[in-house]
Amino acid sequence: MRMASIRTPDPAPVPRRALSSATDRDFYLVLLAHADGDFVPETALASATAERVAAAIFDGEHERIIGVVRCQPAAGTAAIADAEIAEIMSALSFMRLATPSDTARGWIEAYGFAFYEEDCYRANRRR
Repeated sequence: MRMASIRTPDPAPVPRRALSSATDRDFYLVLLAHADGDFVPETALASATAERVAAAIFDGEHERIIGVVRCQPAAGTAAIADAEIAEIMSALSFMRLATPSDTARGWIEAYGFAFYEEDCYRANRRR
């Protein structure tokens, strides 16, 4: 007796309009270096905003950062967002009246932005 083969249909492509309502915004992902290979840490979509990523770097939550990527899934685009994040961290330092972490200072200075210098930072820098 011969068995009939059952072929499951290929899934239909999801129309771009269906995706865009949920993903029609920029998502920011931090790329970190690790001895076993570079990786993107697990990130909730709600936390993948430029402001939250900049605040996390500013506060020193990430070490060995390679860069930040801005993704726009609905448009199918991605780009390096390092300068954009550095500018946000610069503004954040003046809003908080706080000196950023060492990593954040390096980024801010690399892109030519200024940051707020607390008195203790200035005193340590003069030594």
